[in-house]
Amino acid sequence: MVDTKTISPEALLQITTALNIPMHSLVAVIGLLDEGGTVPFIARYRKEATGNLDEVQIRAIEENRLPARVGESSRHDSRVHRRAGQAHRRVEGQDRDDV
Repeated sequence: MVDTKTISPEALLQITTALNIPMHSLVAVIGLLDEGGTVPFIARYRKEATGNLDEVQIRAIEENRLPARVGESSRHDSRVHRRAGQAHRRVEGQDRDDV
């Protein structure tokens, strides 16, 4: 289903609140979209999984899931860059001590 490493629980909660849909429906729709399902297909043939969400609701989830992932990715990238910079400064400091 949803890769929780990709979308934080906080982002999921924010989407459910903004769209006023149950969490289980959100998770199901994101999983179906990630598997390649289209909005019309999910709305018509996966009603039991989505809790009977309509195309408009599913489209709103589709539009909101990517920014949530981008936000997570950019935060992750900034942490990685910050750690790399810290490691680089430590190595430079060791080089200076050796001289």
